[in-house]
Amino acid sequence: TEQIGIMDPDYTPNALRGKILICCGGSQVTPSLRRLAHIHTMPPLKDLSNTSGATHWTAYDMVSSSLTKLVKAQRDNSSPTGESSRLASILNNTFMRVHTKTGTLHGHSNPSVLDHWKNGVQMVAMNWSNNDEHSRIANSLFRTNGRTGYVLKPPSLIRATAGNLEYTSRGPVRLTVEVISAFHLPRPKMSQKGEIIDPYVEVTVISAGQGEGDSKRTRHVDNNGWNPEWNQRFEWYVQDPAMAYLTITVFDHDSITRDDPCARSAIPLQHLRCGYRCVPLHSPVDDATLVMSHLLAFFDIKQQVSPGYF
Repeated sequence: TEQIGIMDPDYTPNALRGKILICCGGSQVTPSLRRLAHIHTMPPLKDLSNTSGATHWTAYDMVSSSLTKLVKAQRDNSSPTGESSRLASILNNTFMRVHTKTGTLHGHSNPSVLDHWKNGVQMVAMNWSNNDEHSRIANSLFRTNGRTGYVLKPPSLIRATAGNLEYTSRGPVRLTVEVISAFHLPRPKMSQKGEIIDPYVEVTVISAGQGEGDSKRTRHVDNNGWNPEWNQRFEWYVQDPAMAYLTITVFDHDSITRDDPCARSAIPLQHLRCGYRCVPLHSPVDDATLVMSHLLAFFDIKQQVSPGYF
């Protein structure tokens, strides 16, 4: 993105053709330039319980809300007239950007993008200097469309209406993952020269509103980072696959100190392809693709009602 000055003579209507314009200046922007904007920012929402002006907003308006206020609104899901319902009503027709207070992201963990996406929020401010679980999930979602800048909401979320946040998807499903083998695994960042890793794989299903997720792990293989084999199968029952992610982490087993991550991968469950797949792995430091490192696994998803608790 680039910032356009209000009175900058170089930005004529003809020069701005083919660009997506976000108008942030309100009444200070000249009417001729404002008419060219695709999205108009609105004043920040100070109180999500007072959204009387939402009826005048359009699909070209973008409102902002602080992370604290939005989390409170997401927790208030007790009645159709609660703040969650009003939030859903806004996001049916309007863009929303969630942010923290200025200057508080540096050195802090990221907000739970899944919880915000589940409520229809389109833009969540991320701390890209912190390569935590939430930033990896966000990266994995935007890899599915070649990083073209946006991803469509799942159909189940588009059908959500005000007063009905409990939308339905094609779940529950039974997810089967068989971890077979890996190739050319890197050593952890702080490992000593000549050290050979003892790798094992931890597979986790993360769903919106379910905290840390459900993790299962393989046994470790001694002294083999080149082509370790596990051939272990795991199963999960996932209630909402449209808002669930599969994370794969390869660790170096250590009987004395903590186990260090060697490589990671995250996959949106709705984009997971079944069958035998070679999963590309990414660096646990900066999420960069490890070109030579892959994990061979078998995936299967079947529509099935979970016994007992669904």
